[in-house]
Amino acid sequence: ILLDEFFDLEGKIRYTENQIDRAFATEQTSTGERLELENSLSKFKKQRRSLRLDVEAILEAEISTLLREQEIPLNAGKLLFPPVDFTLVHPPLSLAISPRDRIERVKTILLDPDVPISEREDLETRIFHEENMAALVMGMGGLSTYPSIIASGDLRRTLVIASHEWLHQYLFFRPLGFNVYQSQEMRTLNETTANIFGNELGSLLYTRIVGK
Repeated sequence: ILLDEFFDLEGKIRYTENQIDRAFATEQTSTGERLELENSLSKFKKQRRSLRLDVEAILEAEISTLLREQEIPLNAGKLLFPPVDFTLVHPPLSLAISPRDRIERVKTILLDPDVPISEREDLETRIFHEENMAALVMGMGGLSTYPSIIASGDLRRTLVIASHEWLHQYLFFRPLGFNVYQSQEMRTLNETTANIFGNELGSLLYTRIVGK
């Protein structure tokens, strides 16, 4: 029930945020309607914050149990290493900068996740004209800091991303992880491995949780 309530609120938050972005983009919504949307968004976020820590604890325990059952992690006595630890908040936006004549990411800059769409578009345009570079602001599903930052959406997506980011942390202590920046091929191999692992483990977890 707690998980259902949390992810239902997440859906309401995303829907309301889209409504607000659309209202500002089209300028067809009255000031009163925009204020009502913003008040609803604030209420949903407050309710979500009150549930977040409990939901994180439940999902971390579920992931940890399955990892032990699959005999995947390094173990230090009874300690699962690295311990599963993440926070369900919106991760930063990613500003990717590339030459205009070829696809090559030359720089990535993290941005505040609450930057409005209008400001993102303005930033892309200014970089295009002033720096003669292509720029794109993108959302991120997660960030493998410790604890990981996970953008919760629905339950399945959250489990997949949490599993994906945990594997990045696990690989940090192994050759595939600590050599990740040696070449583009190593980065691709690292990310592909995490994608496969996240999808497999996340799907197993989802089936287990919804079947309870």
